[in-house]
Amino acid sequence: MAGRPRRHRQGYRAMTETRLLSRPEVLMPDVNDIPDSVLLQRVLRNLQTHGRSHEKFPLWSIVSERFALGSTYAEQLCRRFGLNPDEIVRR
Repeated sequence: MAGRPRRHRQGYRAMTETRLLSRPEVLMPDVNDIPDSVLLQRVLRNLQTHGRSHEKFPLWSIVSERFALGSTYAEQLCRRFGLNPDEIVRR
């Protein structure tokens, strides 16, 4: 197909740049092109910084609750994305 970029393994940034260059009317990449790991990292960072309650908890406990994981898996998930699981945040 002429005019469409080949779809092969490449990074998110490269796919976005290819898509923007080939179709200038598109300003944003398709959400399906964002890797799951990037979406998950965004969720974890939001859990870390957004709290409206006065109650404070360790980050791992909020991750555990939101993702229905045990404490060990929640701590591992935080560490996997470079977050401190013992950081105290508001729920």
